[in-house]
Amino acid sequence: MKNCPYGFTGFVQTKSMATARSALKAGALVVASMGPGYWTSGGHYICLWMTDDTYMYACDPASKTRVKQKLGPFEEQRKQFFIFYRPAQIIDISKHQGTIDFDALKPHVSLVIARASCGSDKDERFDEYARAMKERNIPFGVYCYSYARDAMKGQEEAMRLIQYAGAYAPRFYCIDMEETCITQAGVQAFVKTLRDMGVKVVGAYVAHHRYREYGFAALRNLFDFKWIPRYKTPDDGMATGKEPDFECDLWQYTSNQRISGISGRVDMNIVTGTGKSREWFTGRAA
Repeated sequence: MKNCPYGFTGFVQTKSMATARSALKAGALVVASMGPGYWTSGGHYICLWMTDDTYMYACDPASKTRVKQKLGPFEEQRKQFFIFYRPAQIIDISKHQGTIDFDALKPHVSLVIARASCGSDKDERFDEYARAMKERNIPFGVYCYSYARDAMKGQEEAMRLIQYAGAYAPRFYCIDMEETCITQAGVQAFVKTLRDMGVKVVGAYVAHHRYREYGFAALRNLFDFKWIPRYKTPDDGMATGKEPDFECDLWQYTSNQRISGISGRVDMNIVTGTGKSREWFTGRAA
């Protein structure tokens, strides 16, 4: 993948301790740029290899042994984290990905989020994708690209989503909120209908530039997880400096990456660490 040699499948630059710790727990390589303090009087780079509820553990070039530091002092001294992800990406797909080689894809993903519907219509590739993921035991959730302009439309979309995806037992259901027509009443009806039909885990994908327009702060508590896209301009496939302004559990950091099994570009996402873990989404240990 672009700028990711040696088998790594994604790169993220961030100042977030939560994101770095989540990445470590998921098996990523994390390099930290450190300022003056416990580690050094002038600042240098260290390689992090583990974290727990008390410490960050590092391989420090100034020491012959592995060392650790408590989270509070570490956070005060860190400047940036450079995260290199191993083959365990979280991607989302729709008919636009065309024919997918799921055998080639499987080693490189830990979770796939598939579009099951667009409005009230089934994504024309969904059954093909869902069957392939079930056969290969790839964890996946589903989403509806929504046009929930009112309560009636929200209810209809939720019922169709269950109709299309229910037989495949996805790990979760999600509403994709990007269109200007979406209303709070439509979203509330969408969620209520899913809950009434027995869905346990419901998420929201919220366009970053419409977050305030939707008044999403008043809707947040309806959802079990929040998923927000924000890319660099231009979007070069890397996550460097454009984290969402709003708290979320998943950050879609690019729509311009490549991965084995998919011939074109694909969206990629990372767990932010401020809410749910990767294991929470996948049901599997990282």
